Amino acid sequence: MLDRRKIIALIIGGVLVLALIIAAIAFVVTNQNGDSAPREPAATSTPSSSPSAGDEAAEAIDTFETDYFEMAREAAVIATSWDGLTDPEVRVARYKQAGLADDLAETFTPVWADIFGENKIAEVTTTVDNNLEVNEVRGEEGSYVWRVAATVTFRAVWHANGATQVPSPRTATWWLTIDQATETITAIDQPTPEELQINVNGEE
Repeated sequence: MLDRRKIIALIIGGVLVLALIIAAIAFVVTNQNGDSAPREPAATSTPSSSPSAGDEAAEAIDTFETDYFEMAREAAVIATSWDGLTDPEVRVARYKQAGLADDLAETFTPVWADIFGENKIAEVTTTVDNNLEVNEVRGEEGSYVWRVAATVTFRAVWHANGATQVPSPRTATWWLTIDQATETITAIDQPTPEELQINVNGEE
C-alpha cells in the first residue's frame, strides 16, 4: 500500500514540472512574436541641400559673363595687337589699363615681337570673337579663376624686300586667365610663331 505522503509529494512535483514546461513554452512563443514584430526603420540623416558641381560651374560662368566678359575681350584685343613703333613703356601702360596684373603687364612679350624682331614697320590689328569660351573654372565665389579661350582674327602688315606685305586675315586662339579676387588678368598663353605661319620675308 502506497504511503499517502509519497503520493502527495509526487503530485506536487508533477505540478511543478508542468508549470515549468508551460512557462518555458510561453517564453519561447513570446520571443518568437517579438522577433517577428515589425521594427521601426533606422533613423537616417538627410544631408543639407547644397549646389551641385554643375550648379557651381554654371554660377561661375554666369559671374564671368556678367562682370568680366568685356574686360577679358578688350584685354585680348590689346594684348594680341602690335605696333613695332610703340615705345615699350607705352605698351606696358596700355596692358595695365586693359586689366593685366602689374607683374604680367611688365613681363608680357607678345608673340609678334618674336616674329618681327627688329622690323619696326610692322603692325597687327585684331578683333576678338564675342563668344569667349570658359575652358576651366577654379576656386569658389569671390575667388574664382577662369581660363578663357579668345578666338582672335588678326591682320598683319609689314615692310619687307622693298614692299608692303599684306597677307589675308587669319584666326588663332589666345588663352587668358582671369582672377576674380584681384580683378585682373594674371596669365596669357599665346600661339607659337609656327602656328601663326607668318613668313616675314614675303607675302603669303
